[in-house]
Amino acid sequence: MKKKFKISDHIRSRTKEWLRKADHELAYLKYSPFDIDDPPTDTACKMAHWVVEYSLKAVLIFNKMKVKVHGHDLISSLTELIKIDSKFETLKDSCFQVSNYKVDFTYPLDAPEVISVDEAKAAILYAEEINDFVKEWLSESGL
Repeated sequence: MKKKFKISDHIRSRTKEWLRKADHELAYLKYSPFDIDDPPTDTACKMAHWVVEYSLKAVLIFNKMKVKVHGHDLISSLTELIKIDSKFETLKDSCFQVSNYKVDFTYPLDAPEVISVDEAKAAILYAEEINDFVKEWLSESGL
């Protein structure tokens, strides 16, 4: 169930900043060079994770909830959002898939062996799905 409350200009602005970051990552992902010899699938997946993270954090901020700026746990963020509105439950599977590419694997020691181009493209689609859902939810909530 959505909470109804007055939304300050500051909250609106901060929410939009997080969405802007997500949109910028998505814009970049649309041009991912998957047709080269060694496609950057790990980078695409990491960026897909960021899209989801920024999108979920936008909703947390909009709802005046505490946001761990350096916390990258998508499932924890989603769990908090499900408490606000059960509609977020529909994002569980997509969020879980993208959570496999958390920022921890930014460094070579933690990177998985190989991420296929198909897997990277799927991560991008999951990120787009979640971002679209969040934008629609926020719009319906008065952003």
